[in-house]
Amino acid sequence: MMSKTYIHPRLGELIIRKSRLSKRVRLAVHPINGISVTVPWLVSYSRAIAFVEEKEEWIAATLLKQSKKRNEKAVRIAPDQPLKLITGEIPYDRLKRASADGIISEEAIVKIIRSEAKKYLPQRVEVLAAKYGFKPGKVTVRNNRTNWGCCSKAGNISLNIHLMRLTPELADFVIVHELCHLIHKNHGPQFHALLNSLCNGREKELNIMLKQQRPQVLFVISF
Repeated sequence: MMSKTYIHPRLGELIIRKSRLSKRVRLAVHPINGISVTVPWLVSYSRAIAFVEEKEEWIAATLLKQSKKRNEKAVRIAPDQPLKLITGEIPYDRLKRASADGIISEEAIVKIIRSEAKKYLPQRVEVLAAKYGFKPGKVTVRNNRTNWGCCSKAGNISLNIHLMRLTPELADFVIVHELCHLIHKNHGPQFHALLNSLCNGREKELNIMLKQQRPQVLFVISF
């Protein structure tokens, strides 16, 4: 696969990918990853750009809709609105101290969340693994854009630091989900049967609740 970055005069940056496996033109507009177009190998870049021009109105409307939705789900932080995590509320002053210049930034917020995640999530994996009889390998935390967690073939578990912004129930659900992958590597019927049994028959309900959340959110900071 080959890719090329193109700056559209009105839509901004977009990625054009040429794929030998693709049989048709595919357009994707993602709130985090942006705009991408995948075309068959023999289709020219100019044809891909022309396709974007044809769909410009739809793309612009989709970007606007995604932006509004992201703002609605934004995490708001102010002197009287602390950052709320599983481990407790992080005061505004602590966030300021974590910033190099005393001005709260997204970088400082993520730094605090990561610090709390390193203390809480591996310990929680240990508790739940012991409770249900799992033996995971190494547990790490990461600032992922799209997924809440993953389990490697070697049995190592990686968890998104933004689990700390969820309720304890949903964070535990994600952890148990990854623990189940130690037994069943895919999402087949046996996997879902095991996960559902460990969630007291609430897998579908908890999945719906989790889909209403996003690993990456907009932080709106008031001074």
